[in-house]
Amino acid sequence: MSKPGDKKETRFNNQNYSFGLQVAVSFAFYMLGGYWLDKKFSTLPLFLLIGILFASISFVYFMRKLYRQK
Repeated sequence: MSKPGDKKETRFNNQNYSFGLQVAVSFAFYMLGGYWLDKKFSTLPLFLLIGILFASISFVYFMRKLYRQK
């Protein structure tokens, strides 16, 4: 049983927070970028959907990267 101050547990929590932040930032970046391009070129929802696709791909990349470290 691990103690609350265990270094391994802390490192695991830090990795999870980092992963969550990376996913949230990449989704926001790609979706807002796609929305902005749609407004600029009047092509709503084309670039938004492309942004969601890129965000999903980056999610899979970050997930593979995280689980390869373990």
